[in-house]
Amino acid sequence: LLDNLNTYDISFGALWQYSKDDSHLFQVNASAFHLNEPSLSFFDDKTLVLHRRYLLSMNYLFPYNDLYSIRPQILFQNQYNNNELIVGGDFIFNLSDAIFTTQNLSLGLFYRSNDAIIISPKYRYNNFLAGLSYDINLSKLNKVSHTYGGVELWLSYAFSPVSYKRTNTKIPCPTF
Repeated sequence: LLDNLNTYDISFGALWQYSKDDSHLFQVNASAFHLNEPSLSFFDDKTLVLHRRYLLSMNYLFPYNDLYSIRPQILFQNQYNNNELIVGGDFIFNLSDAIFTTQNLSLGLFYRSNDAIIISPKYRYNNFLAGLSYDINLSKLNKVSHTYGGVELWLSYAFSPVSYKRTNTKIPCPTF
């Protein structure tokens, strides 16, 4: 009887972003997970492994004006013989009343190929993000699910464990 199991999992990812000014932002993310394909078995079964998963995503923040922005997004994932493609975007309403504060509400609408429509309202305050996602099932499973999907609720905090040099943004001041 095996009562102890140790394993390790190797993953790697990179994010590249480009901003031509303070308002437009383009991001590309590429990641590879489970590169060593760790075993999932409590026994000596080498066939039961966590297969490699590859992810590629892109998004572009396009400000419409000072109050509204649109962020179209695309995500593709592959793991073993399975593929997932999600396309859609967020409509973002800016609630910030100060230059150094980020506060917004957004509503996302996405389509997961051959599976579901995803509705996702979110609230951001500086580095905190809270959201809700609901999947409306469109696949063959809708006969048993009656199009009811999954609900996800999340709260996240973004931070950088590596110190970085903060860039100073100049704020134009009119001269009279």
